[in-house]
Amino acid sequence: MKKTLALLLALCMALSVCSALADETQALKDARSYINLMYKNKPASTPKDYELVGTVPGEDENYTVEWTTDSDTITVTREESGLVKIDVNEDNPKEVSYKLTATILDAAGNSVSVSFDRVVPAAINLDLMTDEEIVAVAYGLDDGAALPTPTVLTGTIVAIPSAYSADYNNITVNIQVGDLADQIIQCYRLTGGAALQVGDIITVLGTIKNYKGTIEFDKACFMLPAEGEYPLPQAYAQSARVAMFAYGLEDGAALSHESTMTGAISAIPSAYSDEYKNITVNIDVPGLEGYTVQCYRLTGEGAEALKEGDLITVTGTIKNYKGTIEFDKGCTFVPFDEAATDPIPAAEVPAAEEPAAEAPAAEDESAESFVLGLLGELGLDTTGYEAEISSLVGEVKNSLTNLKESSGGFLDTLKEGFGVFVNELGSGLESMLGELNENVEQTKSFTASEVEQIRSFLNDLLEEAKKQDPEGEFTKKVAELVEAAKQLVEDDQESLQAFFAQVKEVLGI
Repeated sequence: MKKTLALLLALCMALSVCSALADETQALKDARSYINLMYKNKPASTPKDYELVGTVPGEDENYTVEWTTDSDTITVTREESGLVKIDVNEDNPKEVSYKLTATILDAAGNSVSVSFDRVVPAAINLDLMTDEEIVAVAYGLDDGAALPTPTVLTGTIVAIPSAYSADYNNITVNIQVGDLADQIIQCYRLTGGAALQVGDIITVLGTIKNYKGTIEFDKACFMLPAEGEYPLPQAYAQSARVAMFAYGLEDGAALSHESTMTGAISAIPSAYSDEYKNITVNIDVPGLEGYTVQCYRLTGEGAEALKEGDLITVTGTIKNYKGTIEFDKGCTFVPFDEAATDPIPAAEVPAAEEPAAEAPAAEDESAESFVLGLLGELGLDTTGYEAEISSLVGEVKNSLTNLKESSGGFLDTLKEGFGVFVNELGSGLESMLGELNENVEQTKSFTASEVEQIRSFLNDLLEEAKKQDPEGEFTKKVAELVEAAKQLVEDDQESLQAFFAQVKEVLGI
């Protein structure tokens, strides 16, 4: 498909060359049409810096393109390569709309211009946002869009749409952040979670996206550990958010604000210097792998005694220095004060520590979770009906208990065998079909988008050809391509190949 688009661009250039018009003003207009074709269908949103062409080739000369904007928050720079860099302010607190203008000039000083409406979206600084603010931004995502970097949320499990699969070591749960009962976040194929139940509080890490209206952590999301050497995951959630956001920095870039992060020292690249009173250490947020942050020339009371395994809180400016994500020199630390953090809520005490008499309640909760999850998967909103569902589950369980007692051990054997079969079959099919459906949808969406791009490009090219030579041979051939493009079907490879051959024929390849 990319070959087809490249050939169409060659057609556009051929149109400009074949016109061979002597009028310099008309030649500039052709150059303007070329710029318009290149950029009019580009996304209006420009959240990051980007590059534009600095010249346009003509028949007798190359025309200079000068780019300007009407916003003082944007810098325009011509680079040594000849391209023009548009440097936007990626930390804009509010959305900035601007007009991007290309002025094409010839050697005699004649010029023509064309403008495009663009917008720099409000900055999404996930490292500074609260859980509730992140949920609000996530619910504003367009279908198919995702937050710019992975992030972290802590919430309470309110439903389990897909039970834990031992084969794939994952589970799908829905969590509620704070009081946001109407803005549920799904954790799709959350890694681990064999013992998770409705009511558990978990801290989840991953990329949040809008998948066909469902706001979810994408597959392969995972949890900060609730137990182990560092059993206070909620104390590290914000630090994990800072580390993950920092890893989105481009080489040479730095966060425009000061950051604070708690982590355990995993290495000491440079020992403490008595002369300069500093040390360089690497820290990792407990439970978060792959996001090591270096603390370059770290200072603070007790720096000389720091060792691997120490838990510290570091404050400073984070940057990407030649691929190393680091706190810049001048950063400071204090020992992590565990006593200053909130304790683990009582609801998170492991079930094994509950009195044995409480076991039946756990069974009721599990059955309730299954029913709520099933209704949720069917698209039914159960909000406000929890009590009725709980009562109904209880009645069904009582009836089954009576049946069990009157059937000897037969039902126990049947239930055990059938339960294992259904769980394995359901989990396997859910994972397999989910993967297949997602891959097919992504491929079709990608191909359909390129087919639509081809059609739009050819229609524009035909309009330009008609203006220059309505009855010319080139115009007729482009018209034939326009008709052929109308017949393209995004999942029909034969029609795409035939169209590709027709484009090559028009170019004489």
